[in-house]
Amino acid sequence: MLAHPNDDATICLFTDASDSGWGAIVTQIQNWKDDENVTEQSHELLTCLGGTFSGAQLNWSVIEKEGFPIVIACAKLDYLLLRPQGFKLFCDHRNLIHIFAPSVEMKKHVRGKLLR
Repeated sequence: MLAHPNDDATICLFTDASDSGWGAIVTQIQNWKDDENVTEQSHELLTCLGGTFSGAQLNWSVIEKEGFPIVIACAKLDYLLLRPQGFKLFCDHRNLIHIFAPSVEMKKHVRGKLLR
């Protein structure tokens, strides 16, 4: 069952990709507990996105495939993700966490390549 978004909840975006497809899940946590791992928090599902890579996308590098669901989720789900307190991003590609960190200014060529 999908939950109704709460402006005071902590929003989490989980993304992943494989050779042939990608997915994104957005959850909210009413009472984020700093002493608990994200997997132990009480998540409420808000929405899911996913798709398959086709054509030239199948030839993308791993970082491009892993970055794609983050870019798509931010573009299509801005109404959930854009909030004063921001959102927490979880993915299994450490370099993307650094690239998309709020304190890092992404270079134009990297941003452009991920937005293709």
